Amino acid sequence: MGKRVNTKRRNTKHRNTNRKLKLLRGGRVHQQKHQ
Repeated sequence: MGKRVNTKRRNTKHRNTNRKLKLLRGGRVHQQKHQ
């Protein structure tokens, strides 16, 4: 059970990182377009 919870937490962290990266990437592209 403990391992399972750990995996779930790990997944959430990974998902959050992906979302943050996507946002960062979009922001970068937007900035470049603006320039």
